Amino acid sequence: MRVVLADSMSLIRVGLRTVFARESDFEVVGEANSSEELLSIVDNFRTDVVIIDFTAPNFSIDVIPETLRRHPKLKFVAITPEQEAFIIVDAMKAGVHSYVKKDCSLQEIKDCVEETGKGNKFFCGQILEKLGRTH
Repeated sequence: MRVVLADSMSLIRVGLRTVFARESDFEVVGEANSSEELLSIVDNFRTDVVIIDFTAPNFSIDVIPETLRRHPKLKFVAITPEQEAFIIVDAMKAGVHSYVKKDCSLQEIKDCVEETGKGNKFFCGQILEKLGRTH
């Protein structure tokens, strides 16, 4: 599975790249520091899944529907710090397929990307808990 890491924090990108480098089923094909870089990478490299913190500086939630207009089969995994339920819902409306928090376990993050790549939705336990409290 070909993955792009999109976060303005290099430490997060390095950490995720290290995690996925140990997995034979994943190949990190690019890293984006901004919405513009993300669009350029996805336009130039075959990508299956984008892992994005759309709340990070240099990113906008608008890059998700824009990217999906260009590449409709692409899947997005949002990985953000603690968020309010309405932000999670807005992300889903924008086209995010799955959602994890940055402090979820590495196994949950890997499972999320794997399931999303297969076309399934995945939410870490913390996100499900957050959404459950809104009903």
